[in-house]
Amino acid sequence: MARLLIREQRIGLSLWADLFSVEECQALIGIGQHLLAPATVTTEENSQETPHPDRVSDMAEPKQEEHPLLQHLAEGIERFTGISKACQEPLLILHYLPGGEYKPQSRNWTSRSHHWPAPG
Repeated sequence: MARLLIREQRIGLSLWADLFSVEECQALIGIGQHLLAPATVTTEENSQETPHPDRVSDMAEPKQEEHPLLQHLAEGIERFTGISKACQEPLLILHYLPGGEYKPQSRNWTSRSHHWPAPG
C-alpha cells in the first residue's frame, strides 16, 4: 500500500513509499532495458542532444501510450497525488553504473546555467 512520506505544499512536491509493487518495478526495468541510451542534454547553440559530464547515467523515455503499465501507473499517481495524467511529466527510467551518482542539473543546459539557479 502506498504511503505518503513527505508533502511540501509550497512547491507541490510529494515523496511516496511503496507506490509501485515489486512486480511493477521489474516490469519497468524490462521496458527500460531495450530503450536505454546515454543521457544527454540539449545545447543552447543548436538545440542538439549532446553528452555532458554531469549526466552520468543511461536513460530511457518510454512512451505512455505504448505501454499499458505506464498508463496504469499514471492513473495510480493521479489517484494518490491528485495530479491529473495530463499534467504529469513523462516517466524517465535512469540506470547508473556502479559508482555513479545523481548530480542535480537542468535538463536543458546553457552556457550561463551549469548549476541550479539561486532561489528568488
